[in-house]
Amino acid sequence: MTQENNTMYLNLLETLTIQPNTIFMGDFNYPTINWESYMTSNIHAQRFLDFVKTNFLDQIVNTPSMGATIMDLVLTNMEECCTPLTVMPSLVRSDHKMVSFEVKINPGPLAKTGIFIF
Repeated sequence: MTQENNTMYLNLLETLTIQPNTIFMGDFNYPTINWESYMTSNIHAQRFLDFVKTNFLDQIVNTPSMGATIMDLVLTNMEECCTPLTVMPSLVRSDHKMVSFEVKINPGPLAKTGIFIF
């Protein structure tokens, strides 16, 4: 990712209003982040970490998904929403492993709908 693209991406993220029951997932491409300590020496990665911390998001992938690095992330503000989470070999030709999980949420009560008689 170029520095310009990274800046635009981070600016976009920072405009989001995080709602309850939020999940972000994908290849975020921040190889310098240590997800055990939530530390990095890279300024762009630090802005991303600041976004994660400010919005009380947890990164729940704890197994490397590309080489020895955790590149594919699942960020959420829901406790135990995505279990069991496993990292396994890719089903296609890719340098990334596959991250697999189930999303467990309670959708809440269904909205009542009106019945119209004509």
